[in-house]
Amino acid sequence: MKFILFLLPLFANAQTHRLESVIVGSKRVVDQDKFTTDVESITEFSHSGNEKVLDSLESLPGVSINQSGAPGQQASIRIRGSEDRHVLVLIDGIRVNDPSSIGKSFNAALLNVGDIEKIEVLKGAQTLLYGSEAIAGVVNIITKKNNPKNYVSINGGYSNGIQLDNTFIAGNSIIHTHLFHDKASGISAAESGDEKDGYENKGATLNFYHSFNDKLQGDWTYKVMDQFVETDSVNFTTGVPEDARGDYAKSIQQIFSQKLSFTHKSDKFSYLLGMNKMDRFSKSSGTIFGYSATEYTNELTWNRKLSDGSLLIGLENLSETFSQDGIDEKYAALTSAVVVRDYDYGSWFGQYGIRTSFHTEYEDAFSPSVGVGKYFGEHRFSINLQKGFKAPSLYQLYAPAIGALKIGNNELRPESSESVDLNYNFKKLVELSLFFTHISDVIEFGDGYENADWLESYGVELNSELSLGSYTLRPGIFLANFTTADGNKALRRPSQKASVGILKDFKNNQSLRVDYVWSGKSYDRVNGIEKELSPYSVVDIHYEKITGDIIYNLGVENALDEEYNEVFGYSSQPVTFYGRLKYSY
Repeated sequence: MKFILFLLPLFANAQTHRLESVIVGSKRVVDQDKFTTDVESITEFSHSGNEKVLDSLESLPGVSINQSGAPGQQASIRIRGSEDRHVLVLIDGIRVNDPSSIGKSFNAALLNVGDIEKIEVLKGAQTLLYGSEAIAGVVNIITKKNNPKNYVSINGGYSNGIQLDNTFIAGNSIIHTHLFHDKASGISAAESGDEKDGYENKGATLNFYHSFNDKLQGDWTYKVMDQFVETDSVNFTTGVPEDARGDYAKSIQQIFSQKLSFTHKSDKFSYLLGMNKMDRFSKSSGTIFGYSATEYTNELTWNRKLSDGSLLIGLENLSETFSQDGIDEKYAALTSAVVVRDYDYGSWFGQYGIRTSFHTEYEDAFSPSVGVGKYFGEHRFSINLQKGFKAPSLYQLYAPAIGALKIGNNELRPESSESVDLNYNFKKLVELSLFFTHISDVIEFGDGYENADWLESYGVELNSELSLGSYTLRPGIFLANFTTADGNKALRRPSQKASVGILKDFKNNQSLRVDYVWSGKSYDRVNGIEKELSPYSVVDIHYEKITGDIIYNLGVENALDEEYNEVFGYSSQPVTFYGRLKYSY
């Protein structure tokens, strides 16, 4: 493993900073100062203007976004050169990766920031805590549950939308509701096309929290997201996308969770029941395809606080069903036991643990992890060694053949990973991470889905936060190398990336933020031929003014009107002006 380090004073972006105190996940709360994994959070949504989740994630070093066209089209999240299916996305601890998709990846294209309080990005393998789908990292989205004020907001620009957020408190109960609707006429998804491909995104969240007493609490959430997107298709002769009038993709995702927690002295017992149901339809060349899948989560954990740290013991069961036109419903289950020990001995700290997993369709998986850290004054060092796995999706296992073309393969092995990362932190002035990941038995499409050889990534991330009077500067850099066993380029992921954000606070509750992201060249493949995607720069400008109970946002996205591709042949959002008004009551 070789690294070339460029010690530059350019490090994060204007939306992120390290967690000050704790990491909040579905299983535990951990003191960030004693946690060895590299974690970044996005919390400054008060300055976010018209942004969606992808806009917030795009500028994080080590995170890359691929979108098949302008906002609304299919989008994926990669962390440190991984495939998108290697990133697990959670909403309030519930797994929301699409169980009906080819690799169980998450389409983050239309998820908005309206009811989001914080986003945590855990980089590197997280299988120990989160199981399958987390071998490259976890994106944990935490929604607002107890807003001090209700609000209604409207926005206009590339899309026009409205959001309504209300919280009701009655005794020991809290009810939170959130409604949103967003619609855009769009532009052509295909770069060469002229037909507009619009989208409509609407949804609702209902959350009920009740404290039975000082020991027992319950939390119930139901969320539905209804998305409709007009799409363009690839011409299989040329391999280039082109206008496809009447083609579309529609999905209805429903998420339900029940969380119960009981605390007694130093012990906390938690139970989570979750459901993630996806019904998805697409129309291509006059044919409608339908897919349906549901994933259920049952999770029981015991946390005990100790004098020198904490202990977690957990039992989990993930079961899923999948069906599509032409095949009967398929079923698989993954049962896991996990033990995690956090420790704190003076200037030394860390975690170690083991996860054992049993799947109904393949051999068992064993996932150990260890992290060690130490303080030298205000200098903080940590190292992690982790092993993870990614279960094949039911589509990859059982998708029916198309004529003579084989698709599914029920003899697939799980993908497995070994990773190490070394982290250094000095206050917020310097945050450095070196990482190396090796993924074996990578699943690729050849003669149907099959296990290929391996994928490796290694590199460096640097972050910082600087305060200069009324200015806050958060720049960043990412340098990496991606290698495959066959020597082909790893597709759709830049190996160099830089970002810088400047936030200026004025008097009279006004602020101005400028975000700049430069993404280096990447590669795609068209009919077996590699295509180079040129480097590009994106500048967004956001202005905010607060007057009493009203917040005004004005801004411009892609201010330089840069034309670029994240996926070969697909368009990007042009320069767009927007406005938003938010009234709290």
